[in-house]
Amino acid sequence: MTQLYTLLYIVRYTPLILTVVTAGSFADKIGPTDADANKKETETVTLKCSYETNNEMIWFYWYKQKPNSAPQFSLYKDAGLWEGSGSTPTDTRLEAETNRYTTELTIRGLKLSDSALYHCALHVGYTVLKPASISIMLLFLLFLLVLLLFGGPTLGTRNPIPPPPEVGGKPKVP
Repeated sequence: MTQLYTLLYIVRYTPLILTVVTAGSFADKIGPTDADANKKETETVTLKCSYETNNEMIWFYWYKQKPNSAPQFSLYKDAGLWEGSGSTPTDTRLEAETNRYTTELTIRGLKLSDSALYHCALHVGYTVLKPASISIMLLFLLFLLVLLLFGGPTLGTRNPIPPPPEVGGKPKVP
């Protein structure tokens, strides 16, 4: 019965603790470095997006959106574990480069038809915990181990196991 109280205590408080521990650890962010790029026809433009992620499997997607139209896929580029691979764009004037913090879309020989809103998107595979997250998780696991071994706060209020009987007498019931 002692272990049952401990398990109930852990189950009751674990979701809150896990929520606090994981809330800031797995956030992915991506956004444009420059909001606008104005160039003339035949020039070259490079559009940049910076990102933050804990993931090692990363794919960047670039989309082109004309007014009153849905975004159209342009190309994707891998980063992280498979940095450098990606799709071959149908438009050979397009090229993407990635590193650990940014992705860039370069359009050479600009045409009037290139005028559009360009979207960068981040797709991630699995999450790799940062050292700080690992330390927090280890502390949490240590906390759970202490609760399992020594009991939780509910155990000090009553003892469900009666003490052994005294010699020649009846057992005392708490």
